[in-house]
This record gives sequence, C-alpha cells and structure tokens, in this order.
Amino acid sequence: MLGRFNIFDDYVAAIDQTVCFEMPTILGIDELHVLGAPRGVITNLEANTIIELLVDRKKQTILHSLKLLAHPERVRVVVIDLWKPYREAIRQFTL
Repeated sequence: MLGRFNIFDDYVAAIDQTVCFEMPTILGIDELHVLGAPRGVITNLEANTIIELLVDRKKQTILHSLKLLAHPERVRVVVIDLWKPYREAIRQFTL
C-alpha cells in the first residue's frame, strides 16, 4: 500500500522554512466571513497582501498573531474598524 501524501501540507511546510513575514509599516486588521464564521485578517496595506487569516477575531488571537511577526517597531500606522477587541489588542501590543 502506498503511503499517504498531502501535497498541500508538504508545500506549506516547505514555505514555512523559507518565508518570514515581517511587520509592515501600515498594518491592517479586519475580518471576513468564512463558512458563516468571522475570521480575523491581518494585512500589509502597503503591499495589499494578507499576512495571516486567523481562526477567529478575538483579542487574544489577534494579539498572539501579532507577537509572532518580526520587527514590530516597523509599524507606523494601524488601520482597523470600530471592533473593540482590535483596539484593545493594538493597545496591548504597542505597550
């Protein structure tokens, strides 16, 4: 019997070894709905790219993801909507 191969998982593992997302100078935090559930999205607004699609939009999830990014001192502007957990996460992250 042949072993089980998962091309996607292998590709993601290879990328994780070579790609390092750094903190942009203009950071965006918002959400989108995937399969009926809101998911947090962290974006680089200068490059118009998604840095991270999160499992939810809770403050702790946002904060954890931000702490994993390199060079937090690069951030000059954060663009968010009025969702209170985003504001709280940014305040806690920048202290």
